[in-house]
Amino acid sequence: PGAAFAAAARVRGGAGASDGRAPPVAAGKKGRVYLGDDDEYNASLEGGAVDDFGGEAPFFEPDDNVIEDGDFDDFDVSEFEDDADDDMPGVRLGDVEWAPAALECCERVLEDEFDGALSIFSFDVDESRRAVTVSIDKPSDQYGAPGVDEIVAVARSLNASLDDFAADGRVPEQTAASVSSPGAERRLRVPEDFERFKDLPMEVTFFDVASEDTITHVMAYLGPSEEHPEDATHWKLAEVKANRGEKGRPMNKKKKMMRFDIDHAHIAKANLHLDA
Repeated sequence: PGAAFAAAARVRGGAGASDGRAPPVAAGKKGRVYLGDDDEYNASLEGGAVDDFGGEAPFFEPDDNVIEDGDFDDFDVSEFEDDADDDMPGVRLGDVEWAPAALECCERVLEDEFDGALSIFSFDVDESRRAVTVSIDKPSDQYGAPGVDEIVAVARSLNASLDDFAADGRVPEQTAASVSSPGAERRLRVPEDFERFKDLPMEVTFFDVASEDTITHVMAYLGPSEEHPEDATHWKLAEVKANRGEKGRPMNKKKKMMRFDIDHAHIAKANLHLDA
């Protein structure tokens, strides 16, 4: 989908490349725009192009059709998470003194200038670089992805507002913001985002009790587990390339019948999946 891409925009007048902050790479008449490097997608201000995804999720075929993801209380999700948390949703202020003011600035911009149509997906600050990194969610979009024009508009408004905050002494001078979308294969909040994106395939990495190992499947969300609705979710394999047979043959009956009950605590991570 054309709107489901990741782009980052940093808009700021002046050269700005010698102050220790990330330099912009494209210059415009009204300022400079930085288009961030996304692992899967690149988009330009003129419309952009979307790269195809490569690779397939590994497929593990258990002996039984139903996997009961049970009582391994000592399972530690952190052992299987990526070292980098750049794509993790949430607000991270650390112990930076001016971070709460920068967050307030961002929230004001989204509420006052965009009528609450956009919200914060992730928020980070880098004190040494005087940098604010924001990923913007668009709840009305099927994939939660704002367009490039919206990303650039937020970046311009946010940087202008940060200048005002700097003039009042609430953030350091020359504090700059980069703004992006969560990306087409965005990281999902567990379990909050499952219902929101229930019509889309999701790549889920979880601890499998049957094999006593972590496995990754591209799956379709079926709702809360009937036996443990508060603590687990119910899944089946999604009808996507990663699960099909050789030469793109449809999934066989056994794969179609497989069901998974997975404890929330056993899910190491989950992302939206684009079928390549």
